[in-house]
Amino acid sequence: MINYLRFRLIDLLRGTRSFRLYRELSVSQFKSQAEVASENNFRKIALLKLAAANAAVFQGMDSTDLVSWPKMDKDTVRSDPQGFINKNYRGRRFLKKTSGSTGAPFQFESSELAQSYLWACIYLAWSAAGYRLGQPVAFLAGAALFSNTWKHKLFYRLMNVYPLSAMGMNDDAIKDHCEKLVRKKIKVLYGYSTALHTMAQYVLQNPKAVNDHSLIAVMSTSENLSMIAKRDIQNAFGVRVFNQYGCNDAGISAFECEAGEGLHIVWDRCFAEIDADGHLRGTDFANVASFFIRYDTGDLATLSHEPCKCGRAWPRITEFSGRANDLVIDLAGKKFPGAYFSNLFIGSGVKGFQVHFDECRIKILFDNQGQPFEATRLLDRLKRDMSFEHYSIVEAPFVVQANGKRRYVIKMEAVE
Repeated sequence: MINYLRFRLIDLLRGTRSFRLYRELSVSQFKSQAEVASENNFRKIALLKLAAANAAVFQGMDSTDLVSWPKMDKDTVRSDPQGFINKNYRGRRFLKKTSGSTGAPFQFESSELAQSYLWACIYLAWSAAGYRLGQPVAFLAGAALFSNTWKHKLFYRLMNVYPLSAMGMNDDAIKDHCEKLVRKKIKVLYGYSTALHTMAQYVLQNPKAVNDHSLIAVMSTSENLSMIAKRDIQNAFGVRVFNQYGCNDAGISAFECEAGEGLHIVWDRCFAEIDADGHLRGTDFANVASFFIRYDTGDLATLSHEPCKCGRAWPRITEFSGRANDLVIDLAGKKFPGAYFSNLFIGSGVKGFQVHFDECRIKILFDNQGQPFEATRLLDRLKRDMSFEHYSIVEAPFVVQANGKRRYVIKMEAVE
């Protein structure tokens, strides 16, 4: 009861209703497929009618068939930000800023309902990993996941959340993080996949650092989780690693369930589709302050509407091929997603990698913690599969973005 009261107090202070939504979603996820599809279609039609009546760019749109509506992306919104605003919305507006995984700053207005869904979906994702409200959680991330304002510090205290900085992680910082995990009896470690992987590598070398830990799960978010990283994290902490995905501007939140056969999209909040180019697009039902319809997440994915063993009827993202701008394109025009490189390194023992390429060169940086590594086989594979003038595989530090995230594939002006 005390935990419930704490989460209700958070909503009162924040001006949201996340706790109530979380309880509703906990039931809704197990409705029949027919009920889920019907309710999603009802919300979709209502959203389209609302957008046509209240946003300048959608004036004259009288169709309730989503396919006939124009597609959007960040540049579309930047070109006419006021055109997507709901001129008659009277609720509280939340100004949201994101760099996403592209590093390109983006700002938009979000409604009270959308902000409520944001946290409700996070609670729901944690609960699929075994979390119960009020249990201690650690955030291993940068500013994209947590802030240091007094208000946020109060929220974290009420939620029993402990922020761990992913910025400038060295052995001393990771040792401190490990000590806090054990001391605070953290149940769920939630953070950027690359930061989690860095911490896991330290633990694998210093296994006593997390002796007697209380973790029940590790959850990766905000970045693609490579198979190499997932393996190392699971081996380091001895618990299952779950994947969680969120694109708040598109209204898409998805989480890995107990069955582990993809990430369930919270279907009460959005409609998701895959376009002809493989891009994941979302139509957000909750953000009625500004409208995001058929909005490009920038991610390449595969969807399934088939039933899941866990009993949830919500559709699943069954595969991520990486971000659309994470594709390596060679001289012959062939495209290689980030997953190609994950598969390339399976069984190699390499702890992590990053791909740099330009029009003529490709260079793969890897981390093997100074251990011997024979790159000849991988170079031969690259030369067979790709068309570049120059290929190299070297052990070197990775490029990390200002927000603490690390992209796996980076297109550069010129590769050195």
